[in-house]
Amino acid sequence: MARLKMRKIYDDKINIDKKTWIEILGNDKITDQRTYDILDVLFHSERFTERGGIIAKKLNINHHSALNGIIKSFSLRIINNYNNINYPKNENGKAIRFHIPFLGEKKGKYFYWTLRPELKDAINERYESIKIKEEK
Repeated sequence: MARLKMRKIYDDKINIDKKTWIEILGNDKITDQRTYDILDVLFHSERFTERGGIIAKKLNINHHSALNGIIKSFSLRIINNYNNINYPKNENGKAIRFHIPFLGEKKGKYFYWTLRPELKDAINERYESIKIKEEK
């Protein structure tokens, strides 16, 4: 009997716009260097999407589970600083912390991380402003 491949998509909307993401990215008490490193890998990936294992490999991290802790901590800092945001929640009412900065898709045994479009736009604007400063 053929086994069905499990597929689950995480694409709940949240009310964090590009302006708020720019604010979050500019606050080093919320966005630390390890988080920037993960966001940078995704920003430079095709369709802003990558598997956790590939992100870990690109960052010389032994296992993708370490990334989960970094992103959960990042999301918790967002939750603690922005209480007016409607976070994606599970059936128990707890915030799905991974899903705050990312959309996601589980295909078979792999999970794909995708930058939320507003976050992608905020990162792009941030890179452009850094590039302009460096050119001066």
